[in-house]
Formats: sequence, C-alpha cells, structure tokens
Amino acid sequence: MLVANVINDGDFTKTIYSLIKDNRFSEAIRVLHGISESSSTRAGLSLLAYCYFYSQDYTNATSYYEQLTKIYPTNNDYKLYYAQAMYQACQYEEAYQILNKIKDIDEYKAHATKLQAAIKYGQEDLLSAKELVESCPSEDSDKEVNLGCILYKDGNYEEALTKFSAAMQIQGFKPYLAYDIALCYYRLKDYAPALKYCADIIENGIRDHPK
Repeated sequence: MLVANVINDGDFTKTIYSLIKDNRFSEAIRVLHGISESSSTRAGLSLLAYCYFYSQDYTNATSYYEQLTKIYPTNNDYKLYYAQAMYQACQYEEAYQILNKIKDIDEYKAHATKLQAAIKYGQEDLLSAKELVESCPSEDSDKEVNLGCILYKDGNYEEALTKFSAAMQIQGFKPYLAYDIALCYYRLKDYAPALKYCADIIENGIRDHPK
C-alpha cells in the first residue's frame, strides 16, 4: 500500500517533510506522485527534484529542475541545482554551459567555479580543473582538497599528500581526508603511515558509531 493512500487530507505537507528529514526520499516521492498538483506547482516540482536528487536518480532530478528553470528563468538557484543534477548524470557539457550563465554573479561564482572544476576533472582535463580551483578564494576550505585530488590523479603523490595534510590541519580529522592521505602514502610505498591512517579511520568510526 502506498503511503499516500493512508494520509489524511491536510497532512501531506507534514508527512512529506518528515520523510525528507528522515532521508526516506523514495517514500516522499511516492507521496508526491499521489498528489495530482505535484507536477504542476512550484513546491511540488521543487520537492520532487530534491527527492530524486538525494535518492541518486539524477535523470529524473534533471528533468524536474529543467522544468523549473523554464518556468522560472530568472531564478538562478534552479539553474545551479539543474547544473548539479546534470553533472551527477554525467551531462558535463550541458552542465558547464548552464554554469557559464551564472558564474559572473557574485552570489553564485564560488559554487559555479567549483562545479565547473569538478566537470573538467570528470572529463580528465586536469589543467583546466586546476586553473578553476586555483581561481577559488584562498579561504575556501575545499581548495586544498580539490588541488590534492587533481595532483593525485596526475600522479603527483608527494604534492597531493602535502595538500591533503594541509587540509586536515585546517579542517581537523575527516575520514575522507585520512583515506586520501593513506592512498598517497600507499602510492609512495610508505606503508606504515598508510596503515596508521587506515587504523585511525576505523578507530574514529567505532568511537563515533559504537553500535
């Protein structure tokens, strides 16, 4: 039985937002599709796009964000979300062009530039990716990490290690950074610190999630 079938009139909004809060996106989508207005209102289209995106159905997310950009062509938030969905769906060129339309707007410049860098990275254009990342503000906490990823992919493991280590000093311990550092040490055939960082990841995981 669909969730929508047992929800009282007037409780749809509360139910949908509760499902989203609990990351139950597939159930939220079923509820939304049970409401005839969902595909014709701004709120309905936005919620469907959001839920599809976070359930990793990027094709459907792209479709709904595209509708929103056509209905509300001056809303740059929708353009950014549309580009993010297209990027996740590996529609790189289309996403890049959408971002070109908003990257000169101060409010969106940082997000658009980082996403364009990710697109170039995905296309194996490491030189362009590096140029875009280097144009990001120095206070951007992701800058060192992104440079590290580019250096690692280009085989510059020592330089990548420096970037990842610097990022950890700024951000504190993060499992994904510890993993990146371990990979660098492994590639450099320095196995003792590689194992240490792997052990740190496990230890922190046990401490943070004892059950």
